Amino acid sequence: MPQPICIRDPRADVSHSSQTHLPKLNRLAGKTVAIVSNGWTSMDRICARLVEGLKTRYGIGEVLAFTVPIASPGAPEVFNAVVDRADFAIVGLAN
Repeated sequence: MPQPICIRDPRADVSHSSQTHLPKLNRLAGKTVAIVSNGWTSMDRICARLVEGLKTRYGIGEVLAFTVPIASPGAPEVFNAVVDRADFAIVGLAN
């Protein structure tokens, strides 16, 4: 006799966070961006293109670059620096 098929719902429950979100940036001109990467070659290439586009198209100001170890969590000091010094961040862990 055939076994019944069990279909599971892969969707996660919607979480309702009480966390406060920062306001949206209206413009990127003059803003500081932090780029957090794991140092893979593909991410280095993507970051270079992103920075070029952000500077020429949107006039961003300073670019801060941080590297976290591959397959490891970033140090709290890295994320504290991002929060303290950047207006927005791009986190890329390209493999």
